[in-house]
Amino acid sequence: MARRIRESGIARVAVSLDGSTAQVHDRLRKLPGAFERAVEGIGWLREQGVPFQINITLTKQNYEQLDGVYDLARSLGAVALHIFMLVPVGCGQVLAETDMLSPQQYEQMMVRICELDVLDKLQVKVTCGPHYERVVRQQGLHRFRGQTGNPGGAVPGRPAHGGASRGCLAGLGVLFVGHRGNVFPCGYLPIECGNVQKQTLADIWCNSPDLARMRNSGALEGKCGICGYRQICGGCRGRAYAETGNYMAEEPFCVYVPPAVVG
Repeated sequence: MARRIRESGIARVAVSLDGSTAQVHDRLRKLPGAFERAVEGIGWLREQGVPFQINITLTKQNYEQLDGVYDLARSLGAVALHIFMLVPVGCGQVLAETDMLSPQQYEQMMVRICELDVLDKLQVKVTCGPHYERVVRQQGLHRFRGQTGNPGGAVPGRPAHGGASRGCLAGLGVLFVGHRGNVFPCGYLPIECGNVQKQTLADIWCNSPDLARMRNSGALEGKCGICGYRQICGGCRGRAYAETGNYMAEEPFCVYVPPAVVG
């Protein structure tokens, strides 16, 4: 299979490891031997020269193993580590009460991810954690120096995700097309914006009122609406929707309080 993947021209394969040890990964996957088989599969990809990345979704059950997963990814020869923050929709609803990190834990993990990121030993990307764009500017670590407290500033040497300097890319840099052709802003936001069996994807992308609203950072509500980082963060629209039923509401898992709120 690894050989067929290489021959097909696939650019990169993502393999999920939910822990740096078999004990943690297999418990979360509820499948004994899953960790060993995933690592074995990675070995075949490496042998065939297929670039691969490691994905991990952080929960209360595994967040303390982040450093271990980072080291494991490097030792296995991964080109990147993509860290997913849990969104309580779909199957995530089942995990939300028992596995969801608290907003304070989210913030702590964002800071730690930033520290790993600036080591420059492995490409690190955060998915569904848009306030990470704020954290890298606030931390003032060496390659972000000079950006501290600069809400709208770009980070030198740091390419913007998907070509846009924004944390949440729902409807801005990504779209999700379901198996029936329904189009959603992302895989975690159940707002139907059109159907590719009735419209072209370009028509949906350019003319959906919901997508247009999400792209307008000035329309964000709550503290997100007055936050100086709103253009580069935007808050997770999926988590806002899951919490309130309003995808433009403030990000419920962000502890940052804008100065305008304090004042």
